[in-house]
Amino acid sequence: MTVRGLWLALGCAVALGACADVKALIVLQRDVRQHFGYDTHLTLTNRDALTVTFVDVPDDRLPQDRRAAFADSVAAFVAGHYAGFDSLATVSVAFESERGATGVHLISTVTPFRFTTAEIKGWRQRADSAVAR
Repeated sequence: MTVRGLWLALGCAVALGACADVKALIVLQRDVRQHFGYDTHLTLTNRDALTVTFVDVPDDRLPQDRRAAFADSVAAFVAGHYAGFDSLATVSVAFESERGATGVHLISTVTPFRFTTAEIKGWRQRADSAVAR
């Protein structure tokens, strides 16, 4: 095989890997939206940092004091439903609000919750051992 052929094969392999990532993210976004009932954006950075952003979640439906427990459940849900979870280093949960008037939009994003995958795996192991008892 020529050098050009090797580069072409490498490019195809990378493209196929990227397509698998995109498909897994689309499935996860759909599942998160259905399970939690809020619009979401997913961002995968460097293939190891996933951020789940919930858009315009009103405080009366999810008050600030309940968001930490909500973020925990989102991270646990990602662990159980995202095909690429084992390749992640972190999962973050953010909340975004959009305000504005004609021609002007102000978007505020707060990302107060960040979990390492080791933390999340620890939660799952403790839950599994509690069930086994």
